[in-house]
Amino acid sequence: MVASTRNGGAGGVVEGPKQRNRTAGPHESEADYRARLYESYVRTHTGGPSERSLPTLKHDVVRHVPDGLGVRVLDVGCGAGELVRLLTESGRRETKGIDVSAEQVALAHKRGLLDIEQGDLIDFLRETKESFDAIVAVDVLEHFDKPEVLTVLEAIASGLRPGGRLVARVPNAEGPFGARTRYADFTHGTAFTQRSVRQVLLASGFRDIEVYPTEPVVHGLPSLGRWALWKVLAMLARLYLLVETGVFRGHVLTQNLVTVAHKGTVRSK
Repeated sequence: MVASTRNGGAGGVVEGPKQRNRTAGPHESEADYRARLYESYVRTHTGGPSERSLPTLKHDVVRHVPDGLGVRVLDVGCGAGELVRLLTESGRRETKGIDVSAEQVALAHKRGLLDIEQGDLIDFLRETKESFDAIVAVDVLEHFDKPEVLTVLEAIASGLRPGGRLVARVPNAEGPFGARTRYADFTHGTAFTQRSVRQVLLASGFRDIEVYPTEPVVHGLPSLGRWALWKVLAMLARLYLLVETGVFRGHVLTQNLVTVAHKGTVRSK
């Protein structure tokens, strides 16, 4: 993975296939510009950890991650460790995090999250094949270009035990404001729809794929009001799509979407 910018200020960086070497020359390559931005990712983009993201992470991600004694979970692009901390709260999961940003890993260690290490996602998964029951990739895949997405997903599949689960959150290009998330970070390379995310997951050896919207999370009166207004606006958007397409149900309209998939048969090469 390359980098992530979670809602509410969380964010992580994981080096990807094109980022390992900086290319000399008069023009800055793709790897160069990304590496340059990731070197100061906390200072220039994510800022410090934010408690505001926790209710959203619990709703969007944690509820989909298996929980049980000895369940092994890896959070790729874990940033300063907000999600790692949430996943370990039950006291049953064994959770690790990996991030390529030295800034992010230092923040995590300062907060007492010592099961987070700095490293490259692809290299790490090559050394830990079939080691995890679940791998979480929150705001990660969008940092890769299209060919890289397939490479990263195949690496994630290799790190999962048979039947293991991937939980990912990505920008939703189908939503009316999908471009807001797609272009919120200069390192973003792509966005997804529920159809395209199913397509790449199936091509990368996953099965039993589910897609969920990231609706506003109710955790108090103000958020309850936001949730109610969002429901009304979403209904109007569905009516528009009904007029244009003849289909009312099945649209994912939030700025992000969450997908849950299970490791299946590895595709033939």
